[in-house]
Amino acid sequence: MLPSSDLKILGSGIFWPTSDQPYYYLTGNFPFVPTSDHRQVWVDLRP
Repeated sequence: MLPSSDLKILGSGIFWPTSDQPYYYLTGNFPFVPTSDHRQVWVDLRP
């Protein structure tokens, strides 16, 4: 993510659940059979 320099970043992160969290089955461990080996990123911005 490369937001415009005039936007304030309020928060950001990567969806990477640990084995004790819900939705861990979406990512898993190697060797794994998850839905994808990609991770979702999120950014909260203020204009």
